[in-house]
Amino acid sequence: MGKTTATTAGNELTVTRTFHASRKLVYKAWTDPKHLPMWWGPQSFTITTHELDIRPGGVWHYVMHGPDGQDYDNKMTFLEMNAPEQISYVHGDSIEEEQFRVNVTFEEQGQATLLTMRMQFKSAEILEQAVKEYGALEGAASTLSRLEDQLPAITFAQALGHTFKLERIFDAPRELVFKAFSEAEHLQKWWGPQGWTLTVCNLDFKPGGAWHYCMKCIDKNQGDFYGYESWGKAIYEEIIGGEKIVYTDYFSDSEGNESQDLPPSTTTLTFEEYEGKTRVVSLSQYRSAEALKTVVDMGMEQGITETWDRLAQHLQAVQ
Repeated sequence: MGKTTATTAGNELTVTRTFHASRKLVYKAWTDPKHLPMWWGPQSFTITTHELDIRPGGVWHYVMHGPDGQDYDNKMTFLEMNAPEQISYVHGDSIEEEQFRVNVTFEEQGQATLLTMRMQFKSAEILEQAVKEYGALEGAASTLSRLEDQLPAITFAQALGHTFKLERIFDAPRELVFKAFSEAEHLQKWWGPQGWTLTVCNLDFKPGGAWHYCMKCIDKNQGDFYGYESWGKAIYEEIIGGEKIVYTDYFSDSEGNESQDLPPSTTTLTFEEYEGKTRVVSLSQYRSAEALKTVVDMGMEQGITETWDRLAQHLQAVQ
């Protein structure tokens, strides 16, 4: 893991790297406009985006700023996007629309992903110039290293049937991440979307125990939600220290009684070590696809993504 290999043959440069993350997560890093500009380009380079439209026929027009103060105009036109397996695009600039073509493939290897970039230049001579004068090999390796660094910032969410899957790599040891999910003093610092806080956090973390909590919106920018309270309760079914938590949770009232308006779910959280970081996978099963659709339509994906963003910030603060 974590090593980039590059080879040249004729007018083609091939770069590969294996990431210890799911194919869908790595693919999202390439296609989410929030994340792509954060890692693209070699170390110490920054980007100013003028246009970003990630879809077949869409264009990403950006200027890359080098550490020496020099600017590089770039234009990427997306050709094909077959999620989560393949992306192809034309790379150029404002003057020359096509300097080379790129095909990126994402191959599942268990829980890891093999990424392969094949860059086809107009001639072997142009490729040689890119390698010798512009450091194409080193630049590609540095860029993919930044991609690996960006993966912990991405929460991947997927709804399938009546199961909702979330995945994220947190830049913290597994023991600490597990504590963040299992100790009240941690949960009070990060649980809930941006602009919300826990006003009640009664936790009995053991099989058969319960967590009864209340979230309150404290951000006036949330409009109609400002001051709104939301109660919930989780019943723990299985706990394996540092590795796994299984619980059934539901919206409740202040007494802990289950709400009949919104569907409950059973969630399995797993914690896996990854090079000093922790990969967390959450699988929430609902009683039906219709029940899952109800909570997705309420904005569950955004809410959990924001919650896990807060967890990442909390983990950085306590290390």
